[in-house]
Amino acid sequence: WRAISLPVHETLSVNVDFNVQWPVAPGTPVTLAATAAGGTAPYSYRFWVQDPSGAWSTLRDYGLQNTAVWTPTQAGAYRFQVWVRSAGSTATYDAWTGAGPFSVSALTITSFSSNAASHRTGQPERWTATSSGGVAPEEYRFFLYSEASNQWAALGNYTTTNTLDWTPTAAGRYAIQVWARSSGSTAGWEAWTSSGAFSVEAPTSPTASLAFGTASPVSAGTPVLLTASAAGGTAPYSYRFYAQDPAGTWSVLRDYAPGSSVTWTPGQPGAYRFQVWVRSAGSVAAYDAWAGGGPFVVTASSVSVTSIDFSATSPAPAGLPVT
Repeated sequence: WRAISLPVHETLSVNVDFNVQWPVAPGTPVTLAATAAGGTAPYSYRFWVQDPSGAWSTLRDYGLQNTAVWTPTQAGAYRFQVWVRSAGSTATYDAWTGAGPFSVSALTITSFSSNAASHRTGQPERWTATSSGGVAPEEYRFFLYSEASNQWAALGNYTTTNTLDWTPTAAGRYAIQVWARSSGSTAGWEAWTSSGAFSVEAPTSPTASLAFGTASPVSAGTPVLLTASAAGGTAPYSYRFYAQDPAGTWSVLRDYAPGSSVTWTPGQPGAYRFQVWVRSAGSVAAYDAWAGGGPFVVTASSVSVTSIDFSATSPAPAGLPVT
């Protein structure tokens, strides 16, 4: 007897790679490159694509070339397949592989900003992203970078909400990123942008001042406008106004409210004093700053004679009674 060597063929397999990083914009050429192993070379390849509606179409029919170029024309999620046959095979396929879904999107983030003029600890702020070119409703995800930890942290998962409400709790350097993707997309992101680095500062202690719209003295019954001003701390401020009457008794003219002015009308003569208390946004302290004013003098209402009428005209004869 004698030994006979027979060829042993491994099972045919195939995989596919892409020359782009997903997502891509419409009009971007994408090269699919298939690699087969096992079976019997030379191999032939057929490429397929499934569009966002779910319909499959042939990118390129069976041929020896292991690449195909596809250029998307519309946004959406696409899937791909590669079929491969060994040399001489007439089977529909001997092996196949799939890939996707991959996102095609013209999505761009057009703006990303905060409503805060400055960034201070304890002061709530809202970041708003706007986008265009994607498939609505777009989804957004936000990330926060802290220079202190040198780390990025996700501030939630993807949602259709394009705003981030954030209240910094510690001073330092930060940055915020927003990622966006089209409806139905499973891509990590289709577009993103960053706020860039910015500083969060601890609020300074507020200061307050008080001014009068009318100079002292005034007559009883004359309206007087009191106007407060505040600086530092955390806006928006709230104000409480007090008045001390000539007997030394303090009373609230107006309790805490956002308005920085109040009108006071004195009812009796005497010397009055005033105070304004100020609180920063979110403060529950009795006051964060205060200012006083006075003494403000109120005089008795003066009486003036504006005209006199006579019962007779001048000149009058002697002895004529005149009222």
